[in-house]
Amino acid sequence: MSITVTILSAGVVVLVLRGGMRGADVDTLRDALHRVLRDRPREVHLDLSGVVDVEPSAAAAVTAAALEAERTGTMVRVVHASPPVRQRMTTAGADGLLR
Repeated sequence: MSITVTILSAGVVVLVLRGGMRGADVDTLRDALHRVLRDRPREVHLDLSGVVDVEPSAAAAVTAAALEAERTGTMVRVVHASPPVRQRMTTAGADGLLR
């Protein structure tokens, strides 16, 4: 999995993910999210348009990391996920994050 960080607008940061999200990628994603959160953006969008598959453990980790970020005041949204990826994220409890 690769991650590209883009500033969409003032206070909105996008993490564009590509490839498969595996359990082994969880630490990489968590580290990228923590680096972005240091600047206290208003919103973080996790753009999953380039994600082809999500393992259940990775989906659960994304959900947990997003909820942790929201406790610090940053709104996290999962955007542009394909139907199969959306389903996997929903199963992991991320349905409230999906846009």
